[in-house]
Amino acid sequence: MYRKKEWLWILGLIFVLVLFLAWPFSSEQTNEVTNPRRKIEVTVEGAIFEEKTFVYYEPLTYRTFFENIALLLKSQSDLSGFDLSEMITSSQTIYIPYQTDAEISSEKIHINTAEKEELMNLYQIKEKRADKIIAYRKNYGTIETWEEFQKIVGISDADLGKIKEQAVL
Repeated sequence: MYRKKEWLWILGLIFVLVLFLAWPFSSEQTNEVTNPRRKIEVTVEGAIFEEKTFVYYEPLTYRTFFENIALLLKSQSDLSGFDLSEMITSSQTIYIPYQTDAEISSEKIHINTAEKEELMNLYQIKEKRADKIIAYRKNYGTIETWEEFQKIVGISDADLGKIKEQAVL
């Protein structure tokens, strides 16, 4: 049979052969083995509070992406031009357009013409405040400024800011 030295020599050859076969030959093979997912960089510009670049390692839909950045979107952001089911598969820059003034004003509640039920849809405006607005319009005409509106309903500056996003004078 084989002696101890011959066994060690045979095992050494087997070890070297296994290492040689398992060793990657190029950096591309190494990259595929260690990171099979492709890096996707998405830069967002336009109607957003802060332009940023986000990094993902797998494809995602526009819907998922916009849900992830919802807090960065401005209230005037117009996402209607995007197919929300479409996949983002490569690095790109996404420009989010602003809504036009006509689109914004048509979606907002007009304080000087709105009915009581419409006014009650506004932030912090319940039945009593809606009645105050309607009574003021009957007695004095249209509300001209946001300061005037604020005095009529008696709300804070922070609440007024939220109402401005929902309504126009």
